[in-house]
Amino acid sequence: MHPRTSLLPSLALGLLLASCGGADTTVAESKAPLTPPPVIDMELFFKNPEKAGFRVSPTATTSASARPGRTA
Repeated sequence: MHPRTSLLPSLALGLLLASCGGADTTVAESKAPLTPPPVIDMELFFKNPEKAGFRVSPTATTSASARPGRTA
């Protein structure tokens, strides 16, 4: 085996590992404020929808929806 061919994989692996060692950012270093997401009222979230069952025509020219709990 030629000395250069045995050195080439080691050199390629070294360059790959060196390029992966970028700057490590942690949560403490980020500038965005850490605020919790807004709380959604459970009754509002799980209430019956005003409209449901949406359908679009095959030509995408018209749409339809149904009101839950009402029959046609």
